[in-house]
Order: sequence, then C-alpha cells, then structure tokens
Amino acid sequence: MDDAIWNGASPPTRLARRESIMTAVLVISTVILFIAIDLIRLRHERRQRAGRQQPVAAFSPLQYPRGVFLSDGHSWAALTDVGEVRVGADEMVGQALGRVDRIELPEVGTPIRRGECLARLRRKDRVLQLRAPISGTVVAINPAAAEGLGDALREDPYGTGWLARIWPVEHAEALSDLRVGDRGAAWLRAEIQRLVDFLSQRSTPDGAASVLADGAQPAIGALEHLDHSGLRAFAETFLRID
Repeated sequence: MDDAIWNGASPPTRLARRESIMTAVLVISTVILFIAIDLIRLRHERRQRAGRQQPVAAFSPLQYPRGVFLSDGHSWAALTDVGEVRVGADEMVGQALGRVDRIELPEVGTPIRRGECLARLRRKDRVLQLRAPISGTVVAINPAAAEGLGDALREDPYGTGWLARIWPVEHAEALSDLRVGDRGAAWLRAEIQRLVDFLSQRSTPDGAASVLADGAQPAIGALEHLDHSGLRAFAETFLRID
C-alpha cells in the first residue's frame, strides 16, 4: 500500500519541480531583459549628454585687414589696382554660418545698386541674403562660389573667399560711406559682441552650448542651430534685410 501511495504521488512532484524551474528561468530572464533595457537607456543618455557637452570652436581672432571697407550689412569692398572693387561677406558672417553649400551671384554684366541683393548664401534649407556695399556693374564672380567656396568664406573671407568684382558707378563716391581702418575694426568688434548678446537671447539653456563657445564667444556655425525665425531675426538685425 505504501509503495502504491508513493508511486502515485511521484509524478505530480516532478511536474511541480519542472514548473518551479521554468518559473525561476522566466523570472531570471525577465530581470536580465530589464537590466539590458536599462543599460541601453543609460548608454543613450550618456551619448546625448556627451553630444551636448562636446566643445564647440569659437570665432577666430579678428583678421580684418587694412584697406578693406565695411558696410552696415556686413559686406566688404576693396579697391583693386585696375579700378575694380572686389566685394564679399565679412568674417563675422562667414564664421557665423560655418560652412556654405552654395552661393548664388548675379551674372557678369549685371548692374547692381548699393543695398540690393549681391549674393544668396545657402546652407541646407536655409538662405541668407547679402547686400551689395557699392553701386556698379558686376565684371567678375568667384568661380568657386557655386560650390560654396569650401572653408574660404570662413577662413579667408577677404582673400580667396571674395564673391565678385564690381566696376563702380563713381569711383570717388563708391567707398566714401563705408568704414575702414581702426573705425572698421572697432565696429566689427562691437558687432561680434552684439552677436553674442543676440545668440544668448535667441537660444535655450540647452542650446546655448551650440551657439556660444567658452569665453562668451560666438561659436563657428552658430546660425545652423537657430530656427527659421532666429535666422530671419539675424538677417534683419545684422544684414539689414527687411
């Protein structure tokens, strides 16, 4: 009788043991899964923090050369030996943009008046217009402008980063209203400081690290981190675009 009772009770005991083992395995697997998910989440958060904390490059020291005239709209003009006036975007514009994909310029032979659109600087889906510093006729354009000039607009704006050459309507008056020398340098420094204030007001606390570098200097490519309304405000404030 005892053997019959023992043998009859044995199968449920083995089944219960298997169920216990399966339950334990399921619990352990669930714990491992949650740990793995948590590790992935923490790794993602660390990468996001690292991306936000990645140092940005500040504007280079002022490189504004003697003999270059500056307009209120941050375009520059320089008289050449043959009487043409070479024009372009000053260093504040070039560094604030960081990089340009394409530059649209008027065709050679196009008459242009001071204050009219000289160039459209395109970066991704954004466009900035640059006003002409003088009146005259376009006699040459930089052939590299169609591909954005590479880094020249940022690193060598007054040299290889030139945009066009213009034959002025009146040589004597062409540059008379523009800033030059110490006056031009002082104005450009003040404009860069004004840009710092502008970026501080337009950015969120999290976004400030993308537009301002250490030492409260504008970050190279800061305009890329502004929304479309911010870019429009920059154009109205600094480039005199209505």
